[in-house]
Amino acid sequence: MKVSRFKALLFMLACSPMIWISWEQSTRIINNVNHLSDVIKVSGAVNDASSFAGLMISVIAFTFSTIPLITGKQAKWVPKIVFIILGLLTMLSFITGWGMNVALKKEIASRGYIECTSKRELALKFSSRTYALDPKLCD
Repeated sequence: MKVSRFKALLFMLACSPMIWISWEQSTRIINNVNHLSDVIKVSGAVNDASSFAGLMISVIAFTFSTIPLITGKQAKWVPKIVFIILGLLTMLSFITGWGMNVALKKEIASRGYIECTSKRELALKFSSRTYALDPKLCD
């Protein structure tokens, strides 16, 4: 059965912003863990974990949409075990993102950062806390 290459290209274009957003968020988390600055904004654990999982899902969707784009045929030949393995990789990336958030919070606590309560954001869909080495930086 033939697949419209135009639809595959549109799907790839729709996946591109998600890849970019997830990549930006994931690199920000990694940079926070590796290079602690004077003021650090830490998102919630679920938000960080979702960034890593979203990156994995977006890359997988983008990669699998290249098959119909190149061949013009459906990707029904891909064994189901591949999708199970990719699902496990997505769960592993979620756990990795959660672990990086926990490690960052432990590192912040061990280095003596204080929480800037005036810059705290708590909402149903997003939460973040800002930490600083000096209380003067919280203003």
